[in-house]
Amino acid sequence: MHNPRKEVYWYTKKPLSKTRPLAEHLSADAVVIGGGMAGLAVAERLANAGKKVIVLEREFCGAGASGRSSGFITQDSELELIDLIENLGKERAKRLWEFVGNSMEIMRSNIKTHSIECDYQEQDYIFIANDRRGFRKVLREHNGREILGYESYLYDAKTVRGVLGSHDYKGAIRYPGTFAINSYLYAQAMRDVLMKMGVRIFEGTDVSSIDARGVATADGRRRVNAEYIIVCVDKFLPRLKCFKKDVYHVETYLTLSKPLHEKDIARLFPSGHLMVTDSDMIYQYYRITGEGRLLLGGGNYLTTYAYGASKKPEQIIPKLARYMKKKFPDVSVEFEYVWPGLLGVSKDLVPLAGRDRSMPNVYYIAGASGLAWASGLGNYLGEQILNGRDDYDDLFSPYRTFPFDPIMRVLQHLITTPMAFGLSHAFVKYLR
Repeated sequence: MHNPRKEVYWYTKKPLSKTRPLAEHLSADAVVIGGGMAGLAVAERLANAGKKVIVLEREFCGAGASGRSSGFITQDSELELIDLIENLGKERAKRLWEFVGNSMEIMRSNIKTHSIECDYQEQDYIFIANDRRGFRKVLREHNGREILGYESYLYDAKTVRGVLGSHDYKGAIRYPGTFAINSYLYAQAMRDVLMKMGVRIFEGTDVSSIDARGVATADGRRRVNAEYIIVCVDKFLPRLKCFKKDVYHVETYLTLSKPLHEKDIARLFPSGHLMVTDSDMIYQYYRITGEGRLLLGGGNYLTTYAYGASKKPEQIIPKLARYMKKKFPDVSVEFEYVWPGLLGVSKDLVPLAGRDRSMPNVYYIAGASGLAWASGLGNYLGEQILNGRDDYDDLFSPYRTFPFDPIMRVLQHLITTPMAFGLSHAFVKYLR
């Protein structure tokens, strides 16, 4: 089997040029830690309101989960709409769904307003059933969308073949309004946009401590003092000794094929390109990029909750190759790139966003496993700082009760953090 290159393909599309690291003590109205989707969004919102903003990024903007992702811009994340309805109720689920929908439109507007070249692809989203159990969830998802008044199209095992060229799926639900991007290019472009707006961005700057006055770098020699401190480091939040029991990660892998022949793309998508996620617990997901490459992601049970990113991501290739062969036996795919990604998660798979109880000028965002979710949370905290917005605090509060609290907090010491999060996720997605 061909050995793919172990690097993030998105990074090859633009030569990396970092801004200079922080080299002096500074002050600002707000300091943002993290140059991913959430950090850039909150910086943009505050800068638009005339605030003096500094962004500190340990590596480069888009270096973390934001820039390594599949680029799916949808309201679905680790939870589908039916999960939100069953876990939170119809009213709260609708509020969340529309919150993320608004964020998607802000991202779309940024791409058009700033002429961002990020392989923007308008593609409908389709949730596909691998088996009968999966089709039951597809049906529930369709019913949930109908109850809340959202457009959707339902396919059975026969009609789905007209949109995905496989005889191995049992049905699907499809909805419009979604799109895909090269998320790294988007993050890099927004970095440049923000700097033109006057935001000072320092990459290659590691922050190791936070207090009510500001933040200090890892070597302790430089500080940024600010009225507001917004921490957008996702899965790395525990490294700053914050919410150590409430934030962890899941690992996924992305592969990218060599450009496919047009006939093979037509076999995959007979009636137009789609963004696809299947119904497995450790799910597969795929789409076609603007270059005609197949982006295919997935994982396995052993690696999903592993402590750190795999050093041998190519080991997932045989599983994904078998999946493609089973679903599309007539399509020839040769993987050229493979890379792992760690996504921050909470125990209930709803993000954490809000202010610190003891330092009310310090705000956190973590566990936003979805680009539109992360961007929306950045906008939300920006508006909370500017005008006191709090209409989603009940859903995003970092201090909310999670499944099986407080027993799980005690058990977490005994059964390990990965197992505790795995059990909680199984409960909110499959057992509740």
